[in-house]
Parts: sequence; C-alpha cells; structure tokens
Amino acid sequence: MSKTKIIFITLALIITPTLISANQLAIIPANNFTYPLDSWHFDIADQKFGFERAPGIFHLGDDVAAPKNSPIYSIATGQVKHIGIHTNFGTVVLIEHTLPNHNKIVSLYGHLKNNVPVVKGQFVNKGQTIGYLGDFQENGGWSEHLHFGIRKGPYINVNKQWVYWGLGTQDKIAEWYNPTNFLKKKIKYQTFDQGKIITAPNAPGRAHIRLFKKNKKAIKTFDFFAFSKKNRKGCQITLGDIDSNQQDEIIVSSNFKKPKIKIFNKKTQNLITKFRPFSKKYKGQINLAATDLDSDNQDEIIVTTGPNQFPKLKIFQYNISQKTIELWNNGAIEQWN
Repeated sequence: MSKTKIIFITLALIITPTLISANQLAIIPANNFTYPLDSWHFDIADQKFGFERAPGIFHLGDDVAAPKNSPIYSIATGQVKHIGIHTNFGTVVLIEHTLPNHNKIVSLYGHLKNNVPVVKGQFVNKGQTIGYLGDFQENGGWSEHLHFGIRKGPYINVNKQWVYWGLGTQDKIAEWYNPTNFLKKKIKYQTFDQGKIITAPNAPGRAHIRLFKKNKKAIKTFDFFAFSKKNRKGCQITLGDIDSNQQDEIIVSSNFKKPKIKIFNKKTQNLITKFRPFSKKYKGQINLAATDLDSDNQDEIIVTTGPNQFPKLKIFQYNISQKTIELWNNGAIEQWN
C-alpha cells in the first residue's frame, strides 16, 4: 500500500466521525427547555406577548427587565442561524430548534451586547450562554431588558426576508407562540418525573416532609423535618412559586404552640423565610393554599384559621427584592373576618 493511500484512509477515519456528529446534532430534538434569563417575571402589562402597543400594532414577544451584562441562555438544543445588529433591537440572536414531533421553531433574543460568545452555524445546548444584555447605548436605545420571542416554523433566511419583528399587525400574532406560556408548559411536562407528590402528616405525626415520583417511589434525597421533632401536631403543606423563578417552593405551617409558616427551596430544602400569619396569641391550626391571584407569574400565599377558631383569612406575597413576606394589597381584600 502506498503512502498516499495510507494518508487518505487515515484522514477518512478522522473526518467521518466529525461529520456524523454534526448531522446528529442537527436532528437532536429539543425536548428539554429552560428560561432565557435567571429570573423570569413581568412588571407591567405592555411587556407581554399580544399587548397592543399602538392602534393595530401588537407585541410579538415578551420583554423581561434585567441588569446589563445579565447572561442570556438558549432555551433548548438548537442551531444558531443568525447574529446581527438591528436598529431599535440591538444585537439579535436567532436559534432554530427541532421539536420531538419534527416541527421547528425559532427562538429570538433581542437587545443584547454585540460580544456574543457563539457564532452563526454553531450548535448550542439547553442553558448554554448565547449572549449578554446590552445597555442603553448598545440595545437600540431602550432600558435594559430582553425581548424574547418564539416564531413558528423553520428559520427563514434573513438575507432574503426579515420576518423576526418585535411588533406586528393582528395577522402576524398567529405566526408566533406566546413564549412564556410555551415554556411554562414544556418545563412543567419535563419536570413531572422529578417528583410531584409531596406529603406531610397531620396529628399525631411529626412535620416530616417527603417527595414521591408519579410511580409512588420515594425520592430518597428528599426527606426532612420542617419543624422540631417534638411537634406531634403534624403540619399543613402546599407548593407555590412565590419568587417567580418558575420553580415551586415548599410552604409548610405548623400546628404546634405558636404556629408559624416556613418556606423552603424545593431543590435544596434550605429555609428561605418564616413568619407568623396571625398574632402570637393564636394557637390553632393554619390552613394553606398558594395561587397566582393577579396573573403576575408570582403565587400569593392564602392563609386561613383552623377548626374551632374565629374565621379569618389573610393573603401574603413574597417581596422578591427585599426577601420579606408582606400582606398582599393589590387592590384586593387583605383580610377577611
């Protein structure tokens, strides 16, 4: 065998696996999703998808405020199709994703700095940093925020036609997904098997918190006491996303002596905060619920007195910036007697 043939065979063996790897990446389905920012919540209505910014002109994405230089993440596995600076949009990154049903979507990340750490044609993973938020001078003249959108269908070559607008007429809304609703459903589905059945005993049990998978098997790493083991009055428990980070927190109330509420991080089981919803004289049971009463993507905590007690209801909200619990007063009832 000649030296020329030996070199050719060697090169073939080296190059072929690389080509296969790239082809495989191109069709890896985007079946796991994350949010493009560490904190995902809205402050005002006109930041949301579908809001009418002007007569007949609608917002085609979601705007979420964050400090400049905040990292921006790819929502799922995909391929970077476009990076460019656009008037009033700053730097824009477009990523094409293939869904498990083989349909395609394109995620849009606008108002970024121009020093993005990815290049056109690059394959990226879920949660990989693909850019950073720009300031007023870099992002097209806006306050610091991310404009995030999800357009239906495969990538359309922007050199031939620009379809990735931030605003559009009524007929253009149908070409886009509501991005927050899209991600919320995807993330809720993918995390279901991580444990959705949480239990705690009532009297005469201790405040023993356990988490189970849907197949009824306990998660061994999730097992702790919310209150002292001396507490034989049990506890009440619920889940709620009190800090708008798209992850439920564990909310537990004691039924022992001077009852209080504790809130734990579901992932680490670390205590986030604790408080007494009623006066120190109250010694009854505390009933709990959590839900988003004002559609701001942050759950409020609803508390009522227990059996054989004077009926009372209070609603509380977690102050994200100050990390304190406050009475909820968003134009609604704070307390009912």
